[in-house]
Formats: sequence, C-alpha cells, structure tokens
Amino acid sequence: MTLELKHPREIYQIITEELDQIIHSLQSQSGDKDFDDTQADALKQLVLHQTELRDQLARLEKNAEWNTFTVAFYGETGAGKSSIIETLRILLREPGKLNDQLAFRALQEKYHLSESSFQQLVQETEQAEKKLAGILEQIAALRQGFDQQQLAGLKHIESLQSQIIEHKRTASLWQKLLLVFRKLPQETELHTARQQLQDVVAAHDSALRQLHSEQEQAGQQKNALIQQRQTSESHLPELDALADGAIIGDGSSDFTRQTQRYNVELDGHKFALLDVPGIEGKEGLVLKEIEDAVQTAHAVFYVTNQPAPPQTGDEQRQGTLEKIKAHLKDQTEVWTIFNKKIVNPMAIKNQPLLKEDEENSLAELDKKMLEQLGNNYRSVFPLTVLPAFLASTDHFAPDSQNAKRRKKFLDSFNADELLEVSRMRAFIRMLSEKLLGNSAARIKAANFSQAKGRVDESNAKVRHIHEIFATVAEQLEQDSDSSCKQLRQSFILFRQRLEALSNKLVDELVSAVRASVYSLIDQDISSDEFKMSLRILITQQQEAFSEKLKNGIQKDIGIFQQDAKDILTRFEQYSQELLSSYGKLGATKVNFDFDINIKMDNGIQGWGLLAGLAGIALAPFTAGASLWVTGVAVLTSLVSVGKALVGYFSTSHKQSQQRKATNENLVVIRSQLQTAVDSALEEITPQMQKTIDQLEQALKNPGQQAAAKAGLLKRSTQKLDLLSRQIRNAGNLP
Repeated sequence: MTLELKHPREIYQIITEELDQIIHSLQSQSGDKDFDDTQADALKQLVLHQTELRDQLARLEKNAEWNTFTVAFYGETGAGKSSIIETLRILLREPGKLNDQLAFRALQEKYHLSESSFQQLVQETEQAEKKLAGILEQIAALRQGFDQQQLAGLKHIESLQSQIIEHKRTASLWQKLLLVFRKLPQETELHTARQQLQDVVAAHDSALRQLHSEQEQAGQQKNALIQQRQTSESHLPELDALADGAIIGDGSSDFTRQTQRYNVELDGHKFALLDVPGIEGKEGLVLKEIEDAVQTAHAVFYVTNQPAPPQTGDEQRQGTLEKIKAHLKDQTEVWTIFNKKIVNPMAIKNQPLLKEDEENSLAELDKKMLEQLGNNYRSVFPLTVLPAFLASTDHFAPDSQNAKRRKKFLDSFNADELLEVSRMRAFIRMLSEKLLGNSAARIKAANFSQAKGRVDESNAKVRHIHEIFATVAEQLEQDSDSSCKQLRQSFILFRQRLEALSNKLVDELVSAVRASVYSLIDQDISSDEFKMSLRILITQQQEAFSEKLKNGIQKDIGIFQQDAKDILTRFEQYSQELLSSYGKLGATKVNFDFDINIKMDNGIQGWGLLAGLAGIALAPFTAGASLWVTGVAVLTSLVSVGKALVGYFSTSHKQSQQRKATNENLVVIRSQLQTAVDSALEEITPQMQKTIDQLEQALKNPGQQAAAKAGLLKRSTQKLDLLSRQIRNAGNLP
C-alpha cells in the first residue's frame, strides 16, 4: 500500500485502518481448537496494542501542528529556555511582547516611572531631606550661639552689679553724697549691657522665626516629594509585572508548568516558539505538557547550562539522557543550545565566549547526543543569553535587579556589541538560514516521523513479545522432548516389570502346586483322590495367582503413575516458571505496562489419562475364571490317562506315575497360563501406548501453542514493519 495524502491528517486514519486490517487478518478460524485458542490469545495481545496505539495517534492528531513551523525549547529547569525565548520575542517584535511593552510605557508615563524620572524624584527627595537637615543644623547652631551670648551677657551684668554694690558699700559719706548727683561708670556700663542683651534676644528670636519658616517650607517640600515617591513606588509591582522578562524563571523548580506558545516572524518566515516546562523538576506535574509540546514541535532545541553530556540515571531514577531519548527520539531535528551563565561583563570583555576545555566538553556532548538520537541530531550552538536579554530592552522597572544589571553591562558595552558577543544575533541568523527554509516539507517530515515513531514503538513491543514466545517455544520443545523420552523409558520399565511379575507368579503357582501334590502322593492316595486334589490345588493356586497378579499390576501401575506424574509435574512447573519469568522479563525489558498472558492449556487431562492406565492394565484380569478354562480341561485329560495306567502297577509305580502326571499337567498349565498372560499384556499394549501417545502430545502442546503464537506475532510485526516503511517513504524520512 502506498500512502497518498490528500490532507495531512489522513495519515492517522490510514494508520488506524491498516492496523484494523492486521487485526482482521488474525480473526480467521482454522478449525483446530487448540490453534484457534492460541490465535485468540495472541489476538488479544495485539488488540491491546492497537488500543494503545489508537490513543497515541489520537493524541498526536490533537497535538500536531500542520500550518506553522514550530520550535520547542526543551531542557533542564533553570537552563535559560524562557530567557532565550523572551529575548527572541523582543528582538523579533512578537505581537504579544509589543502589547506588553506598550502597556509598560503607558503605565510608566502615567506614574512618572521612567528610569530618569524616578531617579530625578529620588534625587529631589534626597536634596529636600538634605536642605531640611541643613536648616535644622542652622537652628541648632543659632540656639547654641544665642545661649553662649546670653550666658556671657548675664555674667557681665552680674559682674557689674556686684561691682556697684561693693563700691557703694565701701564709699565714704562724701562719696555717697556725690553718687546722688552722678552715676558710677559701672552703672552706665550696666545699662548698656542690659540693652545689648535685649538686642541679642530680639535678633535671635527674629532669626529663629525665619529659620522655622524655612524649616516648615522644607518639610512640606520633603513630605510632598516623599508622598510622590511613595505613590510612584506603589505602582512599581504593577509596572514590574509588565516589564520584559516576566516569563523568565526565578530559579525555583517548575516555575514554568504549562507550555507557552509565541508566534513570531523572521525574514518573511512565520514560525512559533514553545516554552516547555523543565524536565528536572516535579515531572509528574508537567510530564503531559512536555510530551504534548514535543509532539507539536517540528524542531527542538535542548537547552543546557552545562558544557558536558547529559547525566545518565540509575535503576531508581531516570537520568536526563534517558529522558531526552524518550521524549525526542521521534524528532526530525534536534539541536543543543549551551547557554553559558555570565553575570559579569568582564567575563566576555576582549575574550572569546568559550574556553578550550568547554569546547572539548561540548564536542563530547555532541557525540553523546548523536549516539542517542542518530541522524536527527544536528549540533550544539553556544551563546550567553543574559547579556543579550539585557541589551535587547530597557523595559525594566526602575531600580529593579534587571535595570541594575543592564546598567552594569552597558557601562562596558553598547547594546549592539552585547548582542554580537553574546552570539544572540548569530543564533537568529542560524534560525533564518538553517531552520526556517522549506518549512512545509519539514513540517510534513516531523509529523510523519512522530506517527512512524508510534508505529515503531508499538511494533517493538509486539516484536519483543514475539521473541519471548519464540524463545519459550524452543525451550518448551526441548524440555518436552526430554520429558517424552523419560516417559517412554518409564513405560518400557513398566512393561518389563509386568513381564517379570507374570513369570515370577507362574513359577510360584507351579512350584506351590507341585509341592502340595507331591506331599499328598507320598501319603499313597488313590487316583481319584489324586485327580481331585490336583484340581483343587490348581484352582486354589489359580485364584491366588489371579489376586497376586492384580495386586502386582496395581503396584507397578502405581510406580509408573508416580514416575509419569513426576515427569508431568516437573514439566508443568518448568513451563509455568519459564512462562512467568519471560512474562515478567517482557514487562521489565521494554519498560511498558503490558501483561503478557502466556497461559497454556494442553487440552488433555494428563492426570485422568494416568488414572485410566490402571483400568486398561487390569481389564483382562478381572473377567473371572474364563482365563483358566483351557488349563483345567488339560488337567482333566491328563488325570484320566493317569488313572487308566495306575491300576496295573505297584504303589511306588503308581506314585511315580502320579508325579509324572502332575509334572505333565503343570508343564501344560505353565505354558498356557504364560501364554494367556502374555496375550493379555499384548492386548492392552496398544491401548496403553495410545494413552502414552496422548500424554506425550500433552507435553508437546505448550511448546506448539507458543510456536503458534510466535508465528502469528511475527506476521504482525512484518505488517507493522511494512506500514512503518510506507510512512517513512510518504514523509520522505531518512
């Protein structure tokens, strides 16, 4: 079948229809119940896979993007995926980003939150605080100077007053009369000092009032500026929410929990960027988001900040390398971005981005990724995104960390230089030149590769089950051959025991009859007594023989039954252990939830067959006295001949003739009895052999059923292989 698509989504319908045909081809009946049961069991396994694959294809169809070339940024938590995408959104003028920047500038202008306005407000506030502090210092200095002047004036006045009092106390009468008409020089100086002190107080009060007025004005100005700054600062969180970089993680695990899509355009090529949750956080929260994103993407950038191959895991935890292979194995284009962490501009000032040891490590990373992903892997692209992000925009809240970082880098580089040395411009050129050309074919190849991956994954499961069944069939066949050989050998030993038993019992019968008859002959019995005694003894021994033979056969049957039971039990246990171990191995090796139900029904009740052997073996010996009629007739004939002859001879001669007749009868009886027993054994041999053949078939059935399952599964893998090749050819995949 050739896949010719009139519409891209028909690929999923065609795959489903082809799977239906595979399942339908296994539903025909052969007429052999065991084979049909085996086929039904294998069919059940395939139907489970078909259901699983249907679900996967439905999910692929839901996630598939057929119109816009889509690039997913995938990798460890905190590696810089969102930073790269944010920088591309800014530089490529993504519509959503332009709207955010427009809202940012509007809010910035409304509340005077430009960097220059905010810094001017901060400076004016600081200046007002300094001015107010200067006035307070002047007031304090004025008060200190006044206090000093006032204290000096008061001390001078007190000194003059003391001098005047002392002069008047010690003056003569004449001098006291003169003082009535004229003042002392100290009194004139005291008046002047008091006047000067009043002038100082008046000047201080005037200056203080002026300073208090200036203090009040400065305080009002300061409070107004503080209020204005507080109002502006209250809107900083709102502005920061609109600032560039909002999608960039803060270093916490699982910052990005849902895949975000951004539509951009470069050199006339429209494409989409997918910001995928990190693969190193609580993966259970984001696993579906990750899988859906990589199914949608036509190219994937694995982003890492370590210049080394991804780490492998262990039995307890899946490593990064295993996650990459599991998530990206069906991608047609996978690149690696090494995002070197640089926070200091001096780290890239006049020196290359990569050091020699980093280049060597990245070469090893390329090698390891190529081993895991094959020809779908491209190469590693090194860059440092933080300087590029800071150079690409000034839409940051004033005094924010990014605003401070931007200033720090722009003190050493201009924006264009940063975009070059960070290699962000080179990365954008690479997108245009190597990724966005012939996007229609790449979209088709990527989606076909995803579909082919689902078919190949399901086929790998079916193939693995086929390998298990084929191996189990081979091992069961080998063990059943060994068990059949043991069963046949046990049956041969059983036959030999029966033959030895019959010979032994016939010998015992003859010996017992002879001994008993000879004893009677020695007592000089008559011919009639001899005949009667011989008949009675033979009859008695015949009954004992029959009972011993049946008991002996039952004993040997028991031995054979136990041997056969042990053989069947060992084989059954081995089969179950083998099937159980391979069933568990199947689920473990392929690492998927699938119960390999290898239930073998041999179709024959082995234990019932073994029990039936006893009835077959004993049947000829449970028919009463019919077996011995011939022997009794011979005995009568011989005894009659003896009677005719005995009368003509003496006692010794009579006894001799009786012994002779006894021996002749016993020879005939031995012969006919042995012949009868051998004939009975020969009669049961075909029936017992038929049962043994059925037991051998019971031993062979599990291996044959496993081989039948293996054949059915192999044909299914061949059909799925063909379907995979057809998808590859239709999608023009490598």
